[in-house]
Amino acid sequence: MAHETEVLWIVSLGTGTAVLGVVVLLLGLLRESVRSLRDLVSAVWSSAVSVFVHTVTAGPQLDRAALTLRAMRVDQ
Repeated sequence: MAHETEVLWIVSLGTGTAVLGVVVLLLGLLRESVRSLRDLVSAVWSSAVSVFVHTVTAGPQLDRAALTLRAMRVDQ
């Protein structure tokens, strides 16, 4: 019986080591995926902020352009 217990312990430790190795590998892959995704989200966020800023400033710029065109027509 002692021999069977020893074999069971060895098998259990071997299985546990293999599972631990797979978990470490999968966590490493997940970490790299998250880093890649973070970089992509950062690029999208920067683009969204740029679009927002241009949208907010477009109205006043268009109003100034219209006033300039009207002033140019009056001068002619």
